[in-house]
Amino acid sequence: LSLSLSLSLSTSIYPSTDREIVQLKRFEEKKRADLYKQAAAQQKQANVMKRKFEEAQVINKRLKDQMEKQQKAVAKRVGPGKALDVKVELFLLSPLYLSLCLFC
Repeated sequence: LSLSLSLSLSTSIYPSTDREIVQLKRFEEKKRADLYKQAAAQQKQANVMKRKFEEAQVINKRLKDQMEKQQKAVAKRVGPGKALDVKVELFLLSPLYLSLCLFC
């Protein structure tokens, strides 16, 4: 009787809780690593979107400058009397109008 009593006292009363604690710690580490990966991916995506937005701004500025130069050249060529005709002509030659015509 004393032998069986000593065996039961020497073994841990809660053996499953130690395993559960280890499992929970591992689960927490995996979750933390997953959150870190997600945050890194989100930051990378945000950087890509920022770069693309900046590239689009540069392209739009370049197009705007090019259209202004074209307007000035046409206005200089035609003269001040036909300014409305020049604006209509430039609109008809503009990429916006041409792209709208393609979808009509």
